Amino acid sequence: MCGICGAAGIDDPRPVEAMTAVQAHRGPDDSGMHFIPESRLALGHRRLSIIDLSSAGHQPMSNDDGSVWIVLNGEIYNFRELRRELEGRFRFRSSTDTEVVLRLYEAEGADVVRRLNGMFAIAIYDGRPPGPGHPRSPNLLLARDRLGIKPLYYHARGRRFLFGSEIKAILASGLYLPDVNWQAVSDYFTYLYVPSPDTAFEGIRQLPPGHLLEVNLGSVEVALTRYWQVEGDADHSTDGDVSQKLRDLLADSVRLRLVSDVPLGVFLSGGIDSAILTGLMAEASSGPVKSYTVVFRGDELELYDERDAARRVADRFGTDHHEIEVDVADPGEMFDLVEFFDQPFGNPTFYLTHLISKSTRSETTVALSGAGGDELFAGYPRYRALALARWARWLPRPFLNGVRWLLSLPRDDHRGMGLRRARQVFDGL
Repeated sequence: MCGICGAAGIDDPRPVEAMTAVQAHRGPDDSGMHFIPESRLALGHRRLSIIDLSSAGHQPMSNDDGSVWIVLNGEIYNFRELRRELEGRFRFRSSTDTEVVLRLYEAEGADVVRRLNGMFAIAIYDGRPPGPGHPRSPNLLLARDRLGIKPLYYHARGRRFLFGSEIKAILASGLYLPDVNWQAVSDYFTYLYVPSPDTAFEGIRQLPPGHLLEVNLGSVEVALTRYWQVEGDADHSTDGDVSQKLRDLLADSVRLRLVSDVPLGVFLSGGIDSAILTGLMAEASSGPVKSYTVVFRGDELELYDERDAARRVADRFGTDHHEIEVDVADPGEMFDLVEFFDQPFGNPTFYLTHLISKSTRSETTVALSGAGGDELFAGYPRYRALALARWARWLPRPFLNGVRWLLSLPRDDHRGMGLRRARQVFDGL
């Protein structure tokens, strides 16, 4: 990943230098900052090199006359097709996707986001004189990808505007006085995360997925616009048609993500989602796919041991398979990771993601993961429990309490999820 940040309404670039430095962990390969005194704006960037590893990919990046500047965190998967469209109009100085977005913005303005297939958080400064497609100038445009894969936070107050890939960048500026958003804290204790667009900090917001934010640098007024939303499909296809369409879309999605100038791999849990990704990667790759599986030590974690299922998938698709043994008896490192979370977050799986990422980093820079598949395809058993819960209100409370008591009697041998899930359901009821 990379990190972007910036501040408008300032006369000194040092706050943005601090904002950039605090995000160094997001981009260890390069760092850059550009100050535009006449617009009282500074942009910062930390780079993890994925496409075009040369210095030509340095950010912030400008157009030929320095009137337009961009910082980007993410990957644009269709950048090569877009570049071919633009090569007759522009002279490219790099092979990066960032320069393609910059040139496309010069050609099409804010509509650039509708053309992008990828995950991104983008900030573009436009200092060109007013004209077709850019009536107000100078301005700053922020954009976030359709599903919000890449984070982007901002703070707007008075004549000052701050933004960053992480909240800690805004805090590091010294231009924002931290204050707690107590409604967001209450929401956290309900959902185990803080729902967008709020954050746990009063006055700091998330740019919602699929939205643009335009900042008039003269008045520092902001305007939020939605550029994309999920639309219902009225196509009455057969199950077979839908199944094939889904497979084609997944295959295309995986193929696009294999475009990289660094080594790629896959986190293979043995579940349906990561097995599908592994198979599609093997189908699209010229050589063996590197696959990685976490293996736990300890009898109490035997329930979570998926090595056999992962091995079957790895054998089926001929991957270069690696098993990473993890001991979580004393997960002291988990507490060190708190600094990477800018607000409360209640899912401990981040620790496992960290461990497998740390263990594979030496030979794989980018890895695909099935994370999110259960949410998109209703894959959690709790969804079935929610459906059953609608009928539970007709059951007498003494009956529910009696069942809870009976479920508390057996000893959990950690070899199956049935008892634990039943206890959770009746505790919830």
